Amino acid sequence: MTTSQPNVLPAIALTSSGVDILSPPPAATDIVDAGQPVQFRTNLAINGLNAIVSMYANEPVQVKHHIEQIETGNRQTLGPFPFVTPASVAALNGGFSFTTGPFTSSVNAAGGAFQTAPGDDDGVYRVLTELHFTTGKLNSVFDDRILVVSAP
Repeated sequence: MTTSQPNVLPAIALTSSGVDILSPPPAATDIVDAGQPVQFRTNLAINGLNAIVSMYANEPVQVKHHIEQIETGNRQTLGPFPFVTPASVAALNGGFSFTTGPFTSSVNAAGGAFQTAPGDDDGVYRVLTELHFTTGKLNSVFDDRILVVSAP
């Protein structure tokens, strides 16, 4: 599930088609073979009146991924990762993305950011991604999804 704000068309709308899990990049999948790198691509667009949309151009944002391994309840946060929005209204309207990672995946106890669960051949993670503008603008995106790391 993905949600975002503001959404006050025709003035302004920050929208997201969600976060893609890339493993191995550029392939998109929610099931990752342990040992493969993992990246997250946050997809966005900002639409509305050009005068308002332009206020979101070339602005700093940060992305964080809050991770919970379902089997163990262990939690961690990856980030914050700083980015800057595109500099033109056309690029904001047309859609853009921010990619974080690569992060490591592994079988249990091998040291990856994403590991199989203890005594199991897979690990299930809830990945809650948040994006915020850092200049005080009222806007944010949240995406909640499941990632599975499976032993090859």
